[in-house]
Amino acid sequence: MKLEHKGNIVLAGCLLLVAAGAGNAADSIASKRPASTSAYADAIARAQQKLGAAQQLVASFADRASAEKLGDGWRVEMLNALMRGSSNDWAQIAASASAREALDLASRSAASGMPQALNGTLHNAASASVTPDSIGTDHYDLTYIPIYASCRLVDTRQSGGGGPIANNTARKFSVSSYSSQGGSCDPFGAYYGINHNPPAALAINVTIDSRGLSAPANSYLQVYPDGTTPVTSWMNYGGSNDVLANAGILQISPSNLYFDITAQAQTNVIVDVVGAFVPPNPTPLACTQVSNSATNSNGAGFSITSPTCTSGYTVTGGSCYSSPGGLTGATRLASSYQNGNAWTCEFYGNTVNNYADAAATCCKVPGGPSTP
Repeated sequence: MKLEHKGNIVLAGCLLLVAAGAGNAADSIASKRPASTSAYADAIARAQQKLGAAQQLVASFADRASAEKLGDGWRVEMLNALMRGSSNDWAQIAASASAREALDLASRSAASGMPQALNGTLHNAASASVTPDSIGTDHYDLTYIPIYASCRLVDTRQSGGGGPIANNTARKFSVSSYSSQGGSCDPFGAYYGINHNPPAALAINVTIDSRGLSAPANSYLQVYPDGTTPVTSWMNYGGSNDVLANAGILQISPSNLYFDITAQAQTNVIVDVVGAFVPPNPTPLACTQVSNSATNSNGAGFSITSPTCTSGYTVTGGSCYSSPGGLTGATRLASSYQNGNAWTCEFYGNTVNNYADAAATCCKVPGGPSTP
């Protein structure tokens, strides 16, 4: 069933407590989760602001996207591109003549990895100042991982979804048990292969569908941590045949894996996860060594260079070794340095039959070519 969204998309913040004990990937994630996510409060607040502004920018192209017959996935694709890219580029994206052009510019901004002039020229010291578009802080940063095409966690209309939530009734939902609540996608599994850190928050879209149901005007829906008392509404609705959507960010606490939804008036509820906010995934450098050895036979200074690092690896350092070879005299290291993608060692002295070795340390550098 195709959902038609109407009305403004209003950003609403909500705390989602996520609990241990739900099996599969969620168990591993819960075991790694830090004691508290309060350290990320500022980062999540900035993420809420950015998501709200991104939603408004996406909504501004809705009519043009419909006229251009873009598929249903353009909204999520553009939203994720905006969240990954720099907001410094948004003014130019907003000025696009078509939704296709805006989507292309947003994708290019996301791919740049830094603020980018959208004519294809990267900012540099000579052309413009580079301002990182971070949602974190110097101490607590968050990385946004998009879940393309979104991930349906809850759909009360579907088998297993439990049907409409009744008037003034709360219903508990799990962040990991999607199939038993009408969902079709595990949000943890959708990003877990990219970043094994527990999420600090999820970007979600909540839709109410009251078609064929009675919903008095000025009704509200609340999404809140299980076991707590809600203090705000996620969205307002009213009247029969309403289909309304509201996007927001759910902060995740280490407590549990459940959240509650309360409907003042009977309605079906759909929850789609769009992306995850996670701490950066620190990974050790994958390194190896390559070396060359030689024996000096002329009693004079000489040099030796290691083999070149293989494709996908970058030289990050090197080492040198020499042995007198059993004869009198002295051979000392004169210098060592990076030589292209290899390492060179230069020796001087008068030792004949001196054995020497030059080794390069080769690593897969994050962000470099062929980095997994």
